[in-house]
Amino acid sequence: MKNRPISKIFSLIIKVIILLSLFLFIYYLLYIKSNLIISENLIKTEKILNEQKNYISQSRITFIELIKLDPKSPNFVLEKRNEVKTLNEINEKALIYLENPYTYPKIFIKPKKYSNFLGNELKEKMMKLRQKNKNFFIEQKEFFSKLETINFQDQTEFLKSAESIKLLTKQTNLILEHQFLLDKINYYQNKLIQ
Repeated sequence: MKNRPISKIFSLIIKVIILLSLFLFIYYLLYIKSNLIISENLIKTEKILNEQKNYISQSRITFIELIKLDPKSPNFVLEKRNEVKTLNEINEKALIYLENPYTYPKIFIKPKKYSNFLGNELKEKMMKLRQKNKNFFIEQKEFFSKLETINFQDQTEFLKSAESIKLLTKQTNLILEHQFLLDKINYYQNKLIQ
């Protein structure tokens, strides 16, 4: 007789543990796992944006260094050649990177409040930005091809021309566009944590 109440209590405890485990498993699958997948894909997206932004930033820094060179310096020709070589290397690496096809991470949207940005909008913005980056690096490559054909005296003027300023402006705008998307991704990552 004494075994029956203990047996019932033990049976009840087992049932509660099984139900609690089942509830936690379903909660994990429906909420935590989906948020982890979204966060992981946002991190991959951030990495892609940061790599693209890095190429543009490197290019901008080197381009500014090239413009700042003093034509009266005895090392001007050597320094200019080194900066142009560095810019051409950055251009080539960036174009190779942008030519390689990669898939944007799929972000499965569970909460509707995130769906506007995290759905197709983010993918479309990234694809447009990638194309802008590619066009910019092609334009910059053409700019430096022109620079090599110009005589030595006109090169410093060409480096400070309206076309040069236009390239610097495009670089700035691209960096800002990348940063805007990165900030927006950070915002949504923080929302997922809360």
